Amino acid sequence: MTTPIPTTYTNPMSDEITSSGLFLHSVGPMPTGINHHWKPRIRRRADGRKYIQIDLSDEGIAYRSQIQEATRTYLEAHRATQARLDYAYCNGDGLGVVAVLYFPDQRSDLDGPLKLALDALVDGLDLDDDQIGLVAAFRAVDAADPRLELWVGTLEDTARLAIHRLHAIADCRLQIADSAKQARNLGEQRFAPTENANPIPASFTIHHSPFTITLPDPPSFNKAWQWRIERGESGRVRPVAYLSAAYTRYKAAAKAQALQALQEKGKDAGSLAKALAAACRGKVKTGLGIAITLSRRDGDTDNYIKPTIDALVEALNAAASADPAYAPLKLLDDRYITMLVAIKSRAPTNTPTACATLAPLPIAAEAAVAAIKAALNVEG
Repeated sequence: MTTPIPTTYTNPMSDEITSSGLFLHSVGPMPTGINHHWKPRIRRRADGRKYIQIDLSDEGIAYRSQIQEATRTYLEAHRATQARLDYAYCNGDGLGVVAVLYFPDQRSDLDGPLKLALDALVDGLDLDDDQIGLVAAFRAVDAADPRLELWVGTLEDTARLAIHRLHAIADCRLQIADSAKQARNLGEQRFAPTENANPIPASFTIHHSPFTITLPDPPSFNKAWQWRIERGESGRVRPVAYLSAAYTRYKAAAKAQALQALQEKGKDAGSLAKALAAACRGKVKTGLGIAITLSRRDGDTDNYIKPTIDALVEALNAAASADPAYAPLKLLDDRYITMLVAIKSRAPTNTPTACATLAPLPIAAEAAVAAIKAALNVEG
């Protein structure tokens, strides 16, 4: 059965003109969980051999159709935005996306639903998503009204909008919602400027450097897993997913490089581990942020986000057993990532890499601003 489409989000598109540029601004429902978005099916070729085909599930079809219809309706009514996006696309200038995802609780990760939303959006815009050179996403909690907000614009305009938001986070001028506030449905304040935000202690934000690591070129999300047809105990065949060989090698390299990076920090590695853990759980609990710079021009930016985050978090979890000083890293989980920025560099190298910086939220915001300016040569 197809999931009913909420009537709350009929025609959710509107123009937004800010000091940073002209944007397509979309407000819509949160996407379904990534595990429920696709459905593997066993098919049979003409010669009788079986193969696995990955299709959208009923929930995925309903969500993607809704976003596509709303986007096309918007573009028909706003030719100026359509023309500007088309010009940037045709001239190779690239596009960017800023997203705020309001979850009903903190049990979901940020990167999975983000990819589903971006896939639906680019289909609605009838664009090739390899033209998206910047993705900036922020996590919030609003139990009363879970939703997704997206701003799409030229690469330079979107970079300036992202930098504006990141500066506000780095300056501790954005409220960080805790469990008590979520219970009162005030999670939306997480990314709303407020004078009542409690500043994060200076001792926390100043004395801990971010964790930066250069990883090999990550495999695309579409190539991170492979499917096999297996026969269960009942005798029925079923599709089963496994990590691909490329993704297995990538995770192994990430673990080795993470451990080496921690060892190079020496005595500072222990305080770094504690700071990362405190950002997830403890008295401070700011959440984590991650900035990823991809030294490549081709490929879909969103396809490289989840494999990179998964590999990095798993690598730091594994490093926790190598030295007692790293033990707090066992607490890391991608559910605590409340901000992520991914950029494709305009000066790619011959050997593509992914430079990832993971830090407590305010420090990660500063690192993300620096990464955007360096990769895209923009000011903000």
